[in-house]
Amino acid sequence: MPALSFQGMWLDDLLSGRKKQTTRATDRIKVGDIIHIYNQQRRRIIDKPLRKLTPAGLERECAQSYPLIRPGTMRGEGHAHFLGKVKIIETYSICPGKMRGVELDVWAAMWAYADGFESFLDANEWFRKNYGDDWMDRTWHVIRWDGWLERYFEADTRG
Repeated sequence: MPALSFQGMWLDDLLSGRKKQTTRATDRIKVGDIIHIYNQQRRRIIDKPLRKLTPAGLERECAQSYPLIRPGTMRGEGHAHFLGKVKIIETYSICPGKMRGVELDVWAAMWAYADGFESFLDANEWFRKNYGDDWMDRTWHVIRWDGWLERYFEADTRG
């Protein structure tokens, strides 16, 4: 199964269901794919934030040969690494730099919020920082899902 890895800043938006979309440079993910969602996939598990496990997460934890619950953590918590699985419901390609006027404004506002940003200005700043000033002239692939098939952690709602 394909996997998507997200930066730590997206952890609670993913777990809460607020973020159900990502924008990537690759088009390898297709509608109908079951995707494994990870938090910072290439970082050490023990360095990841603790989150309360869901019932599915507790069941999965008990079956693991390498438990995510570490000494010193509260019972029912684990380091949020493999977050769960989603099914892709939509993908589309977009080159924002080819759009103009109202079309761009409407797309930008809806896309930015669905991608987890507060506004297009926030999204633009993040994409410029990570991909360069010409990011809007590149083709991007938007990947959407409609909730979790399996979710192993709860979002931190303490604010």
